[in-house]
Amino acid sequence: MKRSLNKAQMATEYMVIVGLVLVVTIPLFYYAIRESNTNIQINHANDAMSTLAKAADTVYSIGPGTQKYVWINIPGGVQAYSTANKTALIKIYAFGGESDVFAETKADLAGEIPITKGAHRIKVEMLESGYVRFGEIKNPNRSKLRGIFSI
Repeated sequence: MKRSLNKAQMATEYMVIVGLVLVVTIPLFYYAIRESNTNIQINHANDAMSTLAKAADTVYSIGPGTQKYVWINIPGGVQAYSTANKTALIKIYAFGGESDVFAETKADLAGEIPITKGAHRIKVEMLESGYVRFGEIKNPNRSKLRGIFSI
């Protein structure tokens, strides 16, 4: 009889230890996954802004009438987009609040980009006025590119 009580006590203690370990590790995993997703979101925003800035600098250095098309991937959580002087900026909801992700260019900027999540083809054009304008290309045909680049 005493032997079965010892086994029952050991099993109960084992279950309590496993339960305590789970109570500690589950919130840690949740926090790590949430922070990782937020960092990925911010990295996508940084990549989109730097792609636009590089394209703007390229068309600006070539001169008026130059056009370039770029693909950018807008992450979820983008609240707004704006241009001011030589800065392209998106406001993104991350880390429990709004964060600004921006890129500086050599040219004055104008135009708009979409803030909806997903891939967008953007036309970057140097105008006679000295501004570089961004504009989304509606209904781009990506099917031709899929086979080549696996987009």
